[in-house]
Amino acid sequence: MHRVNQRYLMCSEAGLNASNDVYLLVYNPSLVGSNVTSIQFSTSKVEISVWASDTATFEIAHAEAFCYPNLDNQTHGSECEVHIDQDIESLSLGILRIRMSPSKDISIKPSRNLTIYNERLSVTIEERSIGTSALYLTYQSGDLFHMVTFDFRYYENFCCKRND
Repeated sequence: MHRVNQRYLMCSEAGLNASNDVYLLVYNPSLVGSNVTSIQFSTSKVEISVWASDTATFEIAHAEAFCYPNLDNQTHGSECEVHIDQDIESLSLGILRIRMSPSKDISIKPSRNLTIYNERLSVTIEERSIGTSALYLTYQSGDLFHMVTFDFRYYENFCCKRND
């Protein structure tokens, strides 16, 4: 572990390499189950697997990294907050296997369009052109789907020039 900006980074890029896997035990001390584990890394080029007790194997987990440059510490170029889909029952342990993977980058890339959704609701933000965006809200009520669209526009004010 490395201390950076008053937080601990789990592993540096130098600490992870293709030949060595890192195993972590994650404890959920809560009385409620957890479905996401968050860990800090200095790289987003990792492959993360979770232990599946029913098959007694490691299965590749869905994980996303939110990375930003680390301006305070020159030894670590970036910090990545990695969110891992992992179900851990209350008062139980989960096991993670972390492997360096130069070909796999799990970082979230910037985009002009964004969609957030679940089983019944979808929200999409779309940039149409400079100064114009749209927000689409789609939701399900019974067997029917409903869509509401909001249009956002920005106009320059060229109206009146004051001569003082």
